[in-house]
Amino acid sequence: MREAPPGPGAPPGSESSWPAPATVPPSPVVPPFTPLPSVESRPEGAGWEPRGDEPAIAFPVPWRWWAPFGVFVLVQVVVVLAAGLGVALFGESRLYPIAVVATGLATVSVTIGWVRVRHPGQVRRLFGPVRVNLTDAARGAGLGVLAYLGANVALSQLITYVVTRSGNELPPVQEDLQAALTAPGVGLLISAVVVVLVPLGEELLFRGMLFSALRDRVPLWPAIGLSGLVFGLSHVEPLAIVLTFPAGMLWAWGFHRRGTLVTSVAAHAVFNLINVVLLRSGLGT
Repeated sequence: MREAPPGPGAPPGSESSWPAPATVPPSPVVPPFTPLPSVESRPEGAGWEPRGDEPAIAFPVPWRWWAPFGVFVLVQVVVVLAAGLGVALFGESRLYPIAVVATGLATVSVTIGWVRVRHPGQVRRLFGPVRVNLTDAARGAGLGVLAYLGANVALSQLITYVVTRSGNELPPVQEDLQAALTAPGVGLLISAVVVVLVPLGEELLFRGMLFSALRDRVPLWPAIGLSGLVFGLSHVEPLAIVLTFPAGMLWAWGFHRRGTLVTSVAAHAVFNLINVVLLRSGLGT
């Protein structure tokens, strides 16, 4: 029987490395993000224009639209674990204050941690494409007052009128929060968390991550509406959803117009501050 002809062999002297191992191309490295000096600045070599309405010229971010939902689930897991530990240490009567503090801390840390791990060097993108300045904070404070007057005053009065005229009663809202804000020993801590940590964490998640990811893929107003709706739904209670939905849209618009998250954080903080002052004084509902 004839033997099959020998196949191609290794080059002389290279038997130990034949065939050559497959090479895997290195993953592209995204350079750390450098913010623009102002909202009117044009980035070098990038097609982003803060006042544009098309996805092609929106501020690009490396995460996808579904990433904020994963972060939200992780935050809830951390809050449940922290609340369980807190109840074991301090008793069930402290459950709500512990949950509020855990929510504020977890939303900030998990959102930043997710981006740091998944997209190294890109955490700065969460805060928008423009550098922070006091003017944007002042504009945000004005948006916070406007949101409170529009949502918690005008819209809530309209809802109250419609519901009472129909012979029904509005369900209680924020009873647990009001009790926590006025509780001895923890009231001031809860107030600080609600005014500082909660706005920062929720703006990082719902505007810095969600709105930016949507804005990179759909036109401006659908992105504003969808991010505001998801923000409202995260508040669970029907009346709270109705009131926070337009506020979230307004803050997304402010973030888009000024190009920095400080605008929406300041708006959210002022909104919560007014609410906290009124609840602690017994004037809020």
